[in-house]
Amino acid sequence: MASSLARAVRAQGGVWVQDATADAHARLTAGAVPVAALAGFARVASLVDSGWQAYLAVEPEVAAARLHEAERAAIALTALPGGAVVYADVCLRLGVVATQLGHADEASAWMQLAARLDPAREVSIAAFAPNVVSAYQAARGAAGTASVAVPVRLVVTEARPTAAVDGTDAAGAAELPAAVTLDGRAFGVAPRDAELAPGRHVLSAYVPGYRPHAVLIDVPAVAAEPSTPSSPSTPSTPITPITVELALTPTAAEQALLTQPDARPPAPTEGAAGEFARAAAAAVLTYSEIDTLVLIAAVWRQGQPALLGQRCQLRGALACTAVVELRYPAVGDLDGAVRELWQTLRVADNAPERPLLSVDARLITPEPAPARALGRDAAAQAPALSRRQWLWLGLGAAAVTATAGALWWLRRDADPPPQVSIDPCEFSACARF
Repeated sequence: MASSLARAVRAQGGVWVQDATADAHARLTAGAVPVAALAGFARVASLVDSGWQAYLAVEPEVAAARLHEAERAAIALTALPGGAVVYADVCLRLGVVATQLGHADEASAWMQLAARLDPAREVSIAAFAPNVVSAYQAARGAAGTASVAVPVRLVVTEARPTAAVDGTDAAGAAELPAAVTLDGRAFGVAPRDAELAPGRHVLSAYVPGYRPHAVLIDVPAVAAEPSTPSSPSTPSTPITPITVELALTPTAAEQALLTQPDARPPAPTEGAAGEFARAAAAAVLTYSEIDTLVLIAAVWRQGQPALLGQRCQLRGALACTAVVELRYPAVGDLDGAVRELWQTLRVADNAPERPLLSVDARLITPEPAPARALGRDAAAQAPALSRRQWLWLGLGAAAVTATAGALWWLRRDADPPPQVSIDPCEFSACARF
């Protein structure tokens, strides 16, 4: 089966790759994000440009409104590489506009945060007015001044509904070992304790399989006793620790891709198992270097060998062809059957919401192989094997997980050429099953 599909794809200029599912899994766990998430950078850039044009046109209220909108969009980027620098630029420009509006304290707070996020940035009269440069230098100096620190504890949890479906209280949210950044720099793994200087700070957290999340916190100033050369400043009143909790929302596609093959969906039905399979397929298409997915399974139909096939792509959502069944006279004709199935799938129309082959009844409860194909000993064992429903669930519903079964990954005819990954264990006995 594997060799037949490889020849069919190579005839179309394809290039063989080993395992696109594992590649997608590795990219996700290493911190890759969907291309759609990067669109936030372009949106922030557009809002900043619009706000700055309003500032240059001496419309500070309009500029402030657009830059505040940019700030709300940019804070979500601080968990991504390069996001802290983008957010720092927004904060600096908010400080500039606040200066023009005469809000000195607000301007200083934004400029101090900008300096914490991007301390290497130089603000000069080449780009800003002299009074802005002076204000920024003062704010940067204040951000680095030693002061009484406030203890802060950061906890990251999984976002959960406040009540269960039956009306009872939901279980408490579990803590997540999230990678945390503080003011744009790696801060370790939550839960974490820190001592932060008064002022604004940005905390962000990320765990593969969850949406990144960031929060802006204001650490209050603490009254301190005057310091002396031999005695640093100390708080004049007890400091109340601050607890910051970030709740991360799980994402269905990423969770499905990360699920191990022994964590099977609850049932081989069109409901839970079908959604699980669709989510995992969408995740592989999102995180790997392929843009077309072909699922193929070998089954028996009325005593004849047959192939079941389906082609899927991402068109905003997962869109697939109907499952195509192709029977052929004998096992020796497999090579030609695979070529014919592939040509049929290439021109078939795809549509959203179609169930995946992995939950097709012909695959989950397959027709037993005839005795002439199995041989005497295997035929005697076939009824017992077919009663093991969990086996077919594993093969079917887990077919798009990290150790997938009936999956074939294909890239569109383009430059670079198609890439195909297959698992030969799907079509012969393997130890893991």
